[in-house]
Amino acid sequence: MSNMTFGREIRGLDPQRLLSVEYDAERSERFGEIDALLAGIVTASFAGKSVVEVGFKAAKNMTRSDSVEIVGLSAAHAQMVRELYSLERQQSRGAWFLPQSTSLKAGICNLPGMITRNPRFATNAVRDATAEKVDLETNEHALAVWALLIPFYSAIFAPVEARTTPAKPTAVDPQEKRWSSIENTYLALNLDVTGLLADMRPGGNWARLDINGQVVVKQKFVAALVQQVVPNTFRRWRATLIQELVAKYYSKAGSGPPLARSVIAGSHQTTLCGYFGGDWLDFLDYLGEAPNEAENVLTSLPEPRIYLGGSSRKAQVAAASGVAMDELERMLGALLGRNTGGSAVEERVAVMRRWWQAIDSVHAAQQSRRKPPRGLVEDGFVLASGQIPAPGLYRQLLPRDLCSAVERLWNGVVLTRWPERIVSEIFPHNSMAKTFGSAIDLWNGVAILGWSACDTYTNKNLSEIGARYAEEARELADLGFAVDGALFEELADAEAHLGPPQPWAEGWDRRRDGFETVRNIVTSHRRAWADLYLDDYLRHRWSSELNEVSREFSRSTAARGKPPTFKQFAKFAVVAANHWFGGDLAAVYAAIGESSPESTSRCVLLIGDSREFMHAVEEELGDLTPAVTKAGSGRIELERLAAEAPRYLQLFEAMGRSPSFREFGAARFRWELLDGDEIGWRRYQAAIEAALKRPES
Repeated sequence: MSNMTFGREIRGLDPQRLLSVEYDAERSERFGEIDALLAGIVTASFAGKSVVEVGFKAAKNMTRSDSVEIVGLSAAHAQMVRELYSLERQQSRGAWFLPQSTSLKAGICNLPGMITRNPRFATNAVRDATAEKVDLETNEHALAVWALLIPFYSAIFAPVEARTTPAKPTAVDPQEKRWSSIENTYLALNLDVTGLLADMRPGGNWARLDINGQVVVKQKFVAALVQQVVPNTFRRWRATLIQELVAKYYSKAGSGPPLARSVIAGSHQTTLCGYFGGDWLDFLDYLGEAPNEAENVLTSLPEPRIYLGGSSRKAQVAAASGVAMDELERMLGALLGRNTGGSAVEERVAVMRRWWQAIDSVHAAQQSRRKPPRGLVEDGFVLASGQIPAPGLYRQLLPRDLCSAVERLWNGVVLTRWPERIVSEIFPHNSMAKTFGSAIDLWNGVAILGWSACDTYTNKNLSEIGARYAEEARELADLGFAVDGALFEELADAEAHLGPPQPWAEGWDRRRDGFETVRNIVTSHRRAWADLYLDDYLRHRWSSELNEVSREFSRSTAARGKPPTFKQFAKFAVVAANHWFGGDLAAVYAAIGESSPESTSRCVLLIGDSREFMHAVEEELGDLTPAVTKAGSGRIELERLAAEAPRYLQLFEAMGRSPSFREFGAARFRWELLDGDEIGWRRYQAAIEAALKRPES
């Protein structure tokens, strides 16, 4: 017994006994501050305080993430959170399974106060307070909430969650297993809520209670927990989690010390990060066990290296290395598994630069007596309306060959579920605008709002433009491409110099003179910004996305001990693939200097302009339903179906066959217009096939 490790000594002990043995072995002190941190936060929440605040990103700017903050921390605990729950610190100790960002159901931490203040809607408020895409690298509080708080609150309020979340009926055995697990958790924590659980369990009184009665049961349940949770509860909770991790460790230790990646998965990840700082070696030290000889705990990831090809890049490499250009071509071809040729990225950047110049020229020539160039940049918000979009204004105002280049370079996209297939991009111009990013959102938007502010009917104000685009301006400033704040000051000043309202054209709109002054202010600042930053901004757009793919590839490899699969790679590489490589994931592999484990292929069914195809499908459907083609909701429903036809083709291209009713999500539509689901679905497919056979206009 003298050679027994501490881990083997505590294996299988109940939580209180584990804590006692841990104390006697002088191994509990390391957790003192973490236990106190959790106790302080939970005690405050049980007193009715909100302990976690979620800051939601602006809906218009999906590139910025939500934020999470633990409020009311002491200075010492705030410093502890910054240090212990730093993503960089935990990853440097081997926790490469931690993602860069994640979603957090943080509202559960505030449930006690919510159910006191607004009992009927508390659980809905909890569900709504979910933080999306929280950046763990810049938000230590988020990592602490994920690793330390959410596991505890989710476990202790599991019955409330089970009786709140709508779910499909499940078999008796899975329900019994779930509720038995809930009861075992309360037993481990020494909490007596047996009587209240009887009302909430399947087969109890729950189904016979009205909504008010169910709310009362939830209130009583939370109140009972508030009365019973004491400091030792948090130590018991920690002991329960550690015991589960210990059990997993020894279940994998049959032929010797297991590797971290064979043990740390699922809930064990939060335990390691919450109580051991993400440090596998620290956990082994707690157990008194030696690491596996093959264990390789990476403290940092290799620097990303991007291989873009292109003549200018190859010339630089050849000059620096002393290797002849033809030999370098051969070497790169062998490495990348393809003809290096010109860079796909460089080609797209050149088109984007030319596109910017064309848009700048249109805005600079805009006149007050002309309609504003809305639709010059294809807006994703308009495309999401569910109806057939109007033709883009870019077709009238931009050079034809430029439009053709955009449609050629951004006409392919990959869907994460089918990473080996490149499918048709429905709106290439919108895809290119998203590739360009927040700079075009800001400068195009400011130009259009400047025109609208001179239209008294729209009730716009020049002084409001700065606030409208504050998020985009802040994002550009954070990246080092700041918009001169004098732009918004000069626009606000120009408001006072606009002329009085006067009619224009033959309609009821009214105008104010002075637009040309506004236009010139915006044009001057736009061109000054482009002279300073445009080239560097475009370089940042592709380099940041490819560097992130390279970093995520290395992180995934470090976490798993082997490279990600093709489908796993697609989850974090799809944006870069669609922005810079026409949806070709194999090309992204090549760009980061890795060999693709699978090849990609392309099947094109959507040929030509997607809007023309939508209208063709609408006409085919109209021939089947002449009674609803004039107007009304029926007409709108047919237009919705026609607008979704290109997505039907995308799925066909991805799967190599026509999608089924369920795969298409066809239940969203009203099929009675086409004589019901079964007949209507067949008619819809026939209309798509007929539209495809129409000659191109």
